[in-house]
Amino acid sequence: FILSPRLGICIFDPADGTAEQAIEAVTRTVVQTTFGTPFLVYNRYIAERSIREDRTAEELPDALSSGAITVEFQPRVTTGDHKTAGLEVLPRWYHSDRGSIPPTEFLRVAEQKGFLVDLGRRLRDDAVALARDWQADELLGDCRLWMNVAPLELCHPELIPSMTELAEARPHLSLGL
Repeated sequence: FILSPRLGICIFDPADGTAEQAIEAVTRTVVQTTFGTPFLVYNRYIAERSIREDRTAEELPDALSSGAITVEFQPRVTTGDHKTAGLEVLPRWYHSDRGSIPPTEFLRVAEQKGFLVDLGRRLRDDAVALARDWQADELLGDCRLWMNVAPLELCHPELIPSMTELAEARPHLSLGL
């Protein structure tokens, strides 16, 4: 037998909600300490984050299929001559009701719910398509794109073939991970 102590503390101010919300907070504390971290102090800030993450998890599949998650590009500049060396691809999600959802929130949920590989593939495809259009318009000339890849994606057997396919389809585009 392996024994592992768990401790969960739920801090709930009656002014913060109803008895039902207090019971929900206690339940979340028990679930988190049983299946998550061995020690947890649960308070309303953690509760609010947990509720946001649950909502994000519910809405993420629709955001992926509808194109609500888009790419933005951040210039990468060399330190010596301050020239643009390329563009870093960044995911952005603008929600019609919630406004901008930070990547720190939706990327973690995407990884937990099994959407991260699909999200990464789609972002790479979108970024390369945009960069190809810019090259066709001669706005960028030779372009280098940097893309962040999560450890989960690195282990996925599809990553290398998809990156190779992108590189072969756009020979004037350099891809960096």
